[in-house]
Amino acid sequence: MFHLGIDVSKKSCRYLLLNPEGQKVRSFSLDNTHETFQNLLKRLEDLSIPKEDLLIGLEASGGFWENLYSFLKENGFHVVLLNPYHTSKFREALAQKAKTDDIDALVIAQLLRTGEYVQSQVAEELIQSLRELTKLRYELMTERKNYKRQVFSLLSIIFPELEKTALKNPFSIASMAIL
Repeated sequence: MFHLGIDVSKKSCRYLLLNPEGQKVRSFSLDNTHETFQNLLKRLEDLSIPKEDLLIGLEASGGFWENLYSFLKENGFHVVLLNPYHTSKFREALAQKAKTDDIDALVIAQLLRTGEYVQSQVAEELIQSLRELTKLRYELMTERKNYKRQVFSLLSIIFPELEKTALKNPFSIASMAIL
């Protein structure tokens, strides 16, 4: 079985292919765009490796892996999503202290070769969307609290008598109209 390790970054991906004996067959970089993913398909076709004989691995770091992962799955490839912590520990075990894109792709491919990897689970699109909405709501509420704190601070400087009035909440409709 061939093993393709992919080191994904914001702008580009580094690909490293190992043959069944563990020898490097090819290493190349492509931009991290949908158009260049088509180029990846062509490169894999040129190598004449059947999809059943190719195992692809990439790390689930940041959000840059999602488009490539979805693209490969939609095209029928067997893709393994790896935990960055596990690949880091495997790199340490291999005594690969340097961290370059080529070394990262090689470590991922070798980890696949050993079969000692733990595949990360990818949530359904609906679950991922809900997670993103929850995260954005949390950030919005935090930002709102910070703005309210700033308004309270400014009001205490500009209008210190506000605390002695019946207006306890400066954000109510009546308070806003009076202010």
